[in-house]
Amino acid sequence: MTRPAPSRRLVATRSFAFRAVASFFVAVLTLGCESASPPEQSSAAQPQESDAPTTAPSVANGRTPETEVEALVCEATGLSPDDLNESIALFDGSSTFGWEGSARVEDGELVVSASGEPATLVHFAPFIDFELEGTLRTSDDFRGGVVARSQSETDPASDANLVRVEPGRTVVVRVVCDGGQVSSFLDGEEQARSMAVVGDGVPDAGRVAFVVEAGTLFVDTLSARPLNLEDLLVEDDWQVNGDVEATFSDDGVRLVGGLGFLQSQRQYDDFVLQARVVALSPTTNSGVFFRAMTPSKPTESNGYEMQVSPEFDGLRTKPTDAGAGAIFRRQDARLQLLDANEPTTLTLVASGDHFMTWVAGYPVAAFVDQRPDDPNPRRGRRLDAGHLLLQGHDPGTDVRFQRLALQPFPNE
Repeated sequence: MTRPAPSRRLVATRSFAFRAVASFFVAVLTLGCESASPPEQSSAAQPQESDAPTTAPSVANGRTPETEVEALVCEATGLSPDDLNESIALFDGSSTFGWEGSARVEDGELVVSASGEPATLVHFAPFIDFELEGTLRTSDDFRGGVVARSQSETDPASDANLVRVEPGRTVVVRVVCDGGQVSSFLDGEEQARSMAVVGDGVPDAGRVAFVVEAGTLFVDTLSARPLNLEDLLVEDDWQVNGDVEATFSDDGVRLVGGLGFLQSQRQYDDFVLQARVVALSPTTNSGVFFRAMTPSKPTESNGYEMQVSPEFDGLRTKPTDAGAGAIFRRQDARLQLLDANEPTTLTLVASGDHFMTWVAGYPVAAFVDQRPDDPNPRRGRRLDAGHLLLQGHDPGTDVRFQRLALQPFPNE
């Protein structure tokens, strides 16, 4: 196998990305951190440490990072600070976290090889409407490509929307899935445009997959930006339960106090959700409950919870109270990336018994609920639709949801 020489563009990208991974984990290590423990009931791998020297962050595409979290995430993933409002990293720059299949990480690249037989690598979380973008390299004997919205978890190579990449090439791949239309681009040049409409005209959710029929694929960066999310912060669509004060304004909704909840009138089962939050107190304890049962009393919250809390015990690898983005009581966040008074986007994908979360674009939890079915998610797995609940945990809660948006997945 011949590993292709990087292009001039990729030399800069790789230099940045490698510094990024190194800087991210060395910054944590210099505080005396330890590796995160493996996630419960999840196939996702954990970050790998590096002892390479750190350098100050520098982002060519967009503004320079202004906060510690922006610097850490941008260096690790190759995202720009402005990307962190909506985009999420599918490759964290240092591990196979969030991927299912055979892969490894070398020099800050995700590597997939066909060792005698074809190899596939499938991402944990499905999407419907989104923009996929990544920088890929291929060996001289490579044959294969990438599928943005694969409808087959067992045979993504059969997908009609497989974007093939030539061997011995460095390329920026971009695929836009918008409704039934899938458009693919290599280095900005459109390759194909197809319609993938089924049934009632709504496409099925699908997962990002790499197909390697021969040779080796090197993934430098890979991110997704969800599209067509519906704004949920319409005051008439919510009701206040319990002892929380909810104030709607042009800057979203602010929750003060507790115990209480802001409950959605509508119910959802499978979806992608993004919440841009500001923890207005360093001890704020809040959360986004989902698939919650209809409360029988104002302070009841029988649902899954994506945690919203900025606290950590001196080290970002030691979140307090599970950490922002945790699936509370099910899987802690790998890192604490929510800081008080810093607007931060949390992303949640819920699909059947699979749940994955990102904070500031960085993947922090990937959980599979393998418990027996139960209407109450506190006791077992709930697949049915339920309410969203925005939590005011206690009198010290002070949090603003600047944005809350969601795209439901079609019912099968």
